[in-house]
Amino acid sequence: MNNDLKYQIVKDFIISKIRKQELKPTDLVPSERELSQKFDISQSTVVRALRELVQSEVLYRIQGKGTFVADYSKNKPKTIGILMLDKPTMVTTSAQISLFEKMKYLMTELNICGYTLSFFTVTESIIQEKICDKILKENTVGGIIMFSKKELEKAIDIFKKENYPYVVLYDNELDESIEAVTIDDEYGAYEATKYLIGLGHKKIGIICSPLTICCYKQRMLGYKKALQESGIEIDENLIKIASVGGSEGGYMGMLELLKLKNLPSAVFCCSDFKASGAMEAIKEKNLSIPKDISIVGFDGLEFSKQLQPPLTTVQIPHSEISKEGIKMLTTWITDKKPKVYKKIIKPSLVIRESATKKYKTERQ
Repeated sequence: MNNDLKYQIVKDFIISKIRKQELKPTDLVPSERELSQKFDISQSTVVRALRELVQSEVLYRIQGKGTFVADYSKNKPKTIGILMLDKPTMVTTSAQISLFEKMKYLMTELNICGYTLSFFTVTESIIQEKICDKILKENTVGGIIMFSKKELEKAIDIFKKENYPYVVLYDNELDESIEAVTIDDEYGAYEATKYLIGLGHKKIGIICSPLTICCYKQRMLGYKKALQESGIEIDENLIKIASVGGSEGGYMGMLELLKLKNLPSAVFCCSDFKASGAMEAIKEKNLSIPKDISIVGFDGLEFSKQLQPPLTTVQIPHSEISKEGIKMLTTWITDKKPKVYKKIIKPSLVIRESATKKYKTERQ
């Protein structure tokens, strides 16, 4: 084993002990002799490792007394890392706009808190391990934000093991042991469907993405729950699962609904992009929105205001999710691991002009 690797092992050992709070501020670290014996390396190699940790203000020396742990919270980097999966689906327009919305609010909140942002992209799990190792060793970011547990599970496991500050945002498929802030998708879909029921609609369709995606599964549950609570029988003919994403999926799903003998008087679309595609299909059939068919979306993306008519939609609380996520992360960075592991935030319904009371002239 070469000397560079030997002295790095000593550094990693001490930093890991600090992260796991096995060594706390003002604690005396093991002596040069103890570390030399523990790792079977020369004292000069240990001295080099300790010197670098002192220079980076992780440790401090008191002449004649030894080397101690510094108040690390005061010297932690004022940079937060974003760890993202580099995958082909992210090149779609809908995925890019959705990510842009998340990042816009996240960067605003980080700036308010005095943090800058650094991006890390990974592919398969083996690359995740290498990137995580790099993050832990270089110590250039104070904590990590992620958007997916399922796809970044390897990274989460590594950060949990090292007690390294992290938080997962927007992912519902999480257990209570993972630090996360997410949205109550079921509640949002429930509120959207209840709103349509309140307008007098009983024949309400839904256009959704595959239910293997957790957020869409939750939105489907909310839709069905609202119907069942109102005594409206669930009609499987009114449920359309889009095989393609974005507005195209909404367009194709709506065309299927328009083939029915008895048209729905309202349709809940599980994303704003699907709503925009559904509206296009309705207009092509020379039907009116909302007079013939009311439409409600989900996401609250900026373009939803510009649709004709402006889209009634469930607004994802990006600002609140960003604030809570950064608060959870910075508390961990500067103080201690938060006690609240998972926070679920309810979205709100933004009422515009794409949904209205059911007209008596509508087909039953």
